[in-house]
Amino acid sequence: MAAKRLHHEDGMAMTIDEFLAFEQNSQVRHEYVNGHVFAMGGTSAAHSGIMVNLVLILGSAAKKKPGCRLYIESMFVKAGSSLYYPDLVYSCEPIKPTDLVLKAPRLIIEVLSPSTERTDKAEKVEAYQRISSLSEYAIVSQTTRKIEVYRRSEERWICSDYESGLLTLESIPLEVSLTDIYDETGV
Repeated sequence: MAAKRLHHEDGMAMTIDEFLAFEQNSQVRHEYVNGHVFAMGGTSAAHSGIMVNLVLILGSAAKKKPGCRLYIESMFVKAGSSLYYPDLVYSCEPIKPTDLVLKAPRLIIEVLSPSTERTDKAEKVEAYQRISSLSEYAIVSQTTRKIEVYRRSEERWICSDYESGLLTLESIPLEVSLTDIYDETGV
């Protein structure tokens, strides 16, 4: 996320409803974090390639369960008093075509960028783990073959690292090779 904060002229934070109205007319994407609005940066070729591979792999698996869907970079996820644009979200909640916000995701995937790494690995881990419907949060590196998956267990969250072999996603469910995820990305 870019460091630029946007807010009312008087310095007051926007409400969620004000932010959503603002965002619908904006040509730049933003995230809403505890009343403050942050402009989002661009992506690299590796980031885009990983995203395409994940969409192709996860998209067909997501459709196997009626009512479930994979969303890419276009739907907000509500986490407490914040609205984030995850790279990928898998959800089975009923939504209307005009909805902008998912409130019950099962899986969230973020592909790390240099500008978002700190946020994705700290702030978002904490925020996403408070979403009661979420069972997995995956953080995908775009510089090395490494994926961290935070998985909800009965009592706590457990983090598993994947650097080769198969990635297991229990929320869809799916096993996929890291080679397929990083195919033709140069990583």
